[in-house]
Amino acid sequence: MRYAIMRIKMKEAGTEEFFARLRVRLDDRALPPQEVIASAIHADQPFISRAKRGTLKRVTARVQRLDAYLSRRTALSAKLEEHGDTVRGAVHQRSKTRLQSKRTRDDREVKLARKSCETYLAEGYNPRVLIDQIDLLRKAQSKSL
Repeated sequence: MRYAIMRIKMKEAGTEEFFARLRVRLDDRALPPQEVIASAIHADQPFISRAKRGTLKRVTARVQRLDAYLSRRTALSAKLEEHGDTVRGAVHQRSKTRLQSKRTRDDREVKLARKSCETYLAEGYNPRVLIDQIDLLRKAQSKSL
């Protein structure tokens, strides 16, 4: 009898739809890792994993905290999209900045190498030594690839 009552309580109206919506929201790729979500709602990571797999059966306090957290994240994402500051845009902007700084660094290194070679030659040293060094570096580089 007690088990039958528990099963009826577990099948409360809307519970299955609630868990289905929870699973869909947990599948969002913009969410942080499960460990971060778990620490934010004061739960353990396996709980988040079970919620994502859909093995939860009852709406407990932890499930409600997870739902509230996901609601806040969804509202924050909507607000950011409204202003055009999406997470994807921010990541894209950072990677673009990294490429620009790498390009700038490469340009500086090329200029430094050119200036060093010009200085070496201006001081009257043998240009054949530079050519031999470049050939040696090319051979070493081709072996490493």
